[in-house]
Amino acid sequence: VPSWCYKEAESKLTKDLTSGEVPIRWPNLRKDIQDDTVEIMAALYDSVTEEEDDEGRDATFSPGDDSQNYASNLAKDEDVQALRERWDPVAFKELMDTKPWDVMFEDRSKFLILHVRDKLKDVARESLDAIVAFMSVHRRAFWWFGHWVFIDLETDDPYSEELHRERKAECDKAKKEYKKLLDDRVDAGLEETILDEPDGVTG
Repeated sequence: VPSWCYKEAESKLTKDLTSGEVPIRWPNLRKDIQDDTVEIMAALYDSVTEEEDDEGRDATFSPGDDSQNYASNLAKDEDVQALRERWDPVAFKELMDTKPWDVMFEDRSKFLILHVRDKLKDVARESLDAIVAFMSVHRRAFWWFGHWVFIDLETDDPYSEELHRERKAECDKAKKEYKKLLDDRVDAGLEETILDEPDGVTG
């Protein structure tokens, strides 16, 4: 999923939290948020500041880059190193042979939550079909995006080195093409609210 999607969702959530604009059908949640907004937001932004000040923590997560960039939520370099030391290429190859991305794709959400498919414009339905088709073709890349795997490249293991190269190339390609797909569909008239739906919906 493109990073801008997360940023947009985060921005909308922050706006709702600070303004108290919660749907009226959630009266209890509305009251809780209004009562606790200041306290919650203060804690949230304090934690973000602490992360930015910690030189031992990566600031961004970019699935297509080197595996060290998967460590955005880990506090210290030694935590990352400890995970790399647990790397077991034999066991991981056995996992990869089962093609877990196929299971993930088949178990994806298949229903719209924020929209009704029959009421969507043709461009929206066509776009949803195009997005699902793209995810089907690039399902392994999307599996990589959702799983932090720390590959220890210091083991001089040919499988680990090749897997690392494959992952980077595969994720970089999928990320670039997915962004273009979404941009093209929006340019064609797709309302961006469709992109708020869970990934992989077919309606």
